[in-house]
Amino acid sequence: MKKGFNIAANVCTIVLMGIMAIGSLVLISASSLIEEGGEILRTISIILLLFCIATIVIAALTLAKGNRGKALGLKITVIVLVGITAVLEFVGGGVVYGILCLIPIGLEIASVCVPDKKEQAATETFEQSANGQSVDEKIAELKRLKDLHAISDEQYEQAVSKIVNDLKK
Repeated sequence: MKKGFNIAANVCTIVLMGIMAIGSLVLISASSLIEEGGEILRTISIILLLFCIATIVIAALTLAKGNRGKALGLKITVIVLVGITAVLEFVGGGVVYGILCLIPIGLEIASVCVPDKKEQAATETFEQSANGQSVDEKIAELKRLKDLHAISDEQYEQAVSKIVNDLKK
C-alpha cells in the first residue's frame, strides 16, 4: 500500500506539473504578442517553466527510488514544491488546480507516514527473535533485514544504538 501511495503521488505530480509547464509555454509564446508588460509575463512564464521542470525531475527521481529510506528527502522536497504550487494557485484564484495539487501532497504524506507491512512484520519478527540471541546475532539479523530493505538505514542505526545502549546498562 505504501508503494502505491508513492507511485500515485509522483505520477499525479508529474501530470500536474506537465500541464502547468505546457501552460507556461503557451504564455511564453503569447507574451510576444503583448506590447505592454509582455516582457514581464515572459520572464514569469520562464521561471514557472523552470519550476515545473525541476518539480517533474524530482518527482521522477522519487518515483525511481521507491520507498527506500534514502528517498525521504526527495519525498519531502516534492511535498514542499507541490505545496508552493497549491498556495500560489489559491492566492491567484485557481481554486480547482490548487485542490488538484493537494491530492499528490496527501498521497506523498501517506507514503511517508503509513507503515509498510513488510517493515512491521520484520520489526515484530526481530523483536520476537531478539530474546535469547547474542549481541552479534541481533546485529547480524538487523543487517540482514537492512540488506533486504525490510528496514531503513535509519531504523537499522536506531536498533543497533539501542542494543549498544542496553549493553552499557
